[in-house]
Amino acid sequence: GYDPISNDFSFDGAIDEVMIFDGALSATEIAALYAAQSTAPVISDQLVASYDFGGGLSDGTNFGNDASASNVNFTTDRHGFGNSAVNLLGDSSSTITAANSAQLNSDFTSVALWVKANTLPAQGEVFLASFGGWQNRWKISLPSHGKPVWTTNATAISDMDSGDGNVLTAGTWAHLAFVHDGVNDIIYLNGVQVAEKAVAGPLNATTASLGLGYNPI
Repeated sequence: GYDPISNDFSFDGAIDEVMIFDGALSATEIAALYAAQSTAPVISDQLVASYDFGGGLSDGTNFGNDASASNVNFTTDRHGFGNSAVNLLGDSSSTITAANSAQLNSDFTSVALWVKANTLPAQGEVFLASFGGWQNRWKISLPSHGKPVWTTNATAISDMDSGDGNVLTAGTWAHLAFVHDGVNDIIYLNGVQVAEKAVAGPLNATTASLGLGYNPI
């Protein structure tokens, strides 16, 4: 976008897909490259967002939809590594947010995360994650009973908790996974399926941001 020798001739515009090869491409190869890059990617069961919080808020996928945070601190993860997880403080000032994006608005979805609740809510529920909330698309919440709840909005609003005996314990890490496949909503706890409910149809799209630890709507 500029000449680094003269530090001048700066370009005003967007640049994408810069590639440098160590040899001369043929006309056929150039044509194939153009054709491949002129076709929009089809997203199918691929990772479209990944936040491992290894000392930062970067999205580990090629989409680069990095998050921003307010009033959080980095803490020890489930393996004991420092600055490798994010601790939220349990009030409205403590949030993690990523911008809305087309790849997050897929018809079907799977959401997986590790969670350690410092305390369970005394009443009501808190949000572990929300993308459009129950109003538009999906949310993951933790009520006072300790059973995570998966709420989706496809042809109608549906919610389901993880079932009796499948509760989070304060101070203990747990792995949660939530799936909407167009036929069922499914919840997994520590790698084991614990709940399933028939929920048909593609998820509704949303224009809301992705919120972690709170509801951005």
